[in-house]
Amino acid sequence: MCIRDSLEAEGPLSRLIKRVRQKEGRKKSVKRHLPPGEIKWNLSPPEIREAVLRELVHESALVTGISAGVVFKTPGGLWGPELYRVAAMNALEAGGVLEPAAMRKKIRLTIDGPPSNLTAFFSWLTPERFPNVTMRAADSQAVSELQVTDFIAGTIAAAFVHGEARYLRILEEGGIPVLVK
Repeated sequence: MCIRDSLEAEGPLSRLIKRVRQKEGRKKSVKRHLPPGEIKWNLSPPEIREAVLRELVHESALVTGISAGVVFKTPGGLWGPELYRVAAMNALEAGGVLEPAAMRKKIRLTIDGPPSNLTAFFSWLTPERFPNVTMRAADSQAVSELQVTDFIAGTIAAAFVHGEARYLRILEEGGIPVLVK
């Protein structure tokens, strides 16, 4: 997800998760589904999923676009770091990050997981080839923006893998472009 937010502790996207907790947490039907700490797509009921996406649309001025690489896990095919390396490369290509015109823009990638993920998945993204790109590893429990990104990934998977487009429509109708390769 390409955002204009600075990924600081109290940026608008950080507050997004807090707003969902405050608004949705008052509803008895939803309150029991709101775990303390991190909110994740795969553990959230439809009401929470929709609330997070609607809050993201509310902050759409911060989102310049969403690009994703869809890679299917197949027996005998790519697996582990190689699978995610291909998915990451596809997502960056779909978003135009690797195009010569993008070299003038500063790009900051925040990757969920340990620093070893940076070398495992992005060894090809060297400072010599892409001096405009900086990367950091972070824990999604501590970085709300990664929690929001988890909902974006869930939205894309729901639409393109499972044929459930209602969540994707929330983003598109809210004016947030989604590019998938």
